[in-house]
Amino acid sequence: MWELVSSVVNDEGYRLFDLDLPMERKGRLCVYIDTPNGNKNGSKISVEDCAKVSRRLSLALDVNLDMPSDYILEVSSPGVNRRLRRKEHFAEAVGEHIKVVVEGEDGVKTIFGELESCSDDFIVVGLDGSGEKLSVDFNAIKKANVDFQF
Repeated sequence: MWELVSSVVNDEGYRLFDLDLPMERKGRLCVYIDTPNGNKNGSKISVEDCAKVSRRLSLALDVNLDMPSDYILEVSSPGVNRRLRRKEHFAEAVGEHIKVVVEGEDGVKTIFGELESCSDDFIVVGLDGSGEKLSVDFNAIKKANVDFQF
């Protein structure tokens, strides 16, 4: 699924940021698109961009996959508080304020701070308030997203 969706999105001049697959027959397929360089150059995804990708993607899914006819396709930008799931998401978010739900020996806890670095195995977060740096193994991350400060 990722390969097909990514191919269509790339052909339209965008990149596939993330994908949520439906868990049930009448489910919602959510496709999150971004500009080729993320939002580093100030460009943003518009409603027209989403509509263009949605039209092409709908045709491609109907032709190439055995998708039930009653699925709902949603195409959108990842948003300012975008979810961070893949290592490249974290790498692109270095320098941004994030919220991370971590599961460790002490149970589940939520941390807030600036994402200072990202490696193959862990991220480093400068914690709010204390200035302390915390290394978090990718395997311990249950959920993470950019926490845009308005």
